[in-house]
Amino acid sequence: MEHPLPTDGSTSAAASPNTRWEEQVVGERWTFYTDRFDQMTADGTDLEGEARFVDALLQRNSAVLDAGCGTGRIAAGLQRMGHRAIGVDKDAGLIEIAMNRYPGVPFLACDLLLLDSERSASVGGPATFDLIALPGNVMVYLAPGSEPRVLSTLAGLLRPAGRIVAGFATDREYSADAFCSDAEAAGLVVEHHFATWQLGPVSPDSDWAVIVLRGPGQPDDDADDRTKWTSAANWPGDEQ
Repeated sequence: MEHPLPTDGSTSAAASPNTRWEEQVVGERWTFYTDRFDQMTADGTDLEGEARFVDALLQRNSAVLDAGCGTGRIAAGLQRMGHRAIGVDKDAGLIEIAMNRYPGVPFLACDLLLLDSERSASVGGPATFDLIALPGNVMVYLAPGSEPRVLSTLAGLLRPAGRIVAGFATDREYSADAFCSDAEAAGLVVEHHFATWQLGPVSPDSDWAVIVLRGPGQPDDDADDRTKWTSAANWPGDEQ
């Protein structure tokens, strides 16, 4: 599938103040980042731990946003697992790599502060989401001070009782406590807090945080009737 690089429609990439990513990951560091994942893929390294975590929280065919998707591996993994995924990143260079690497997945170069239903739908993505993933240090690479607005913007794209899942290092300027406070201010509830993508318990020495947030509302109980089981007495068969 060949198509032009989709962007948010703005004439400037600086729709918001520069992110920490834009300030810190430039030149050789940017190339190192992209080459590193190429090498890990070639080496057969397992790169789908985050996608498996997210998948376990979802019904089949759920709508998922990989926010700050980088080169697209998590959005692609979730698509392979049977979900309708879209990847969004402000870094147009990373989006170009993602599009070339995973041509069957919709990607969009867009500032997360500007993301809305129309922009997602413009590249074939869902308008609202069952889950929004922010793995891979996305939160700690946002523009300083923009974190509450990003969470509020993303919360507005959730379906009733939808989730946001974030994973990031705990030794950065933006802390897990600040994240939880900003999430609560955005109307989200902290549902789970782990130290690893494998559900490791949190301790004072934890160097990583995986936090699951839940949005307001009630989920659609009829989303997948196949997961509901009735008593064996109600199964079809001969009368006893």
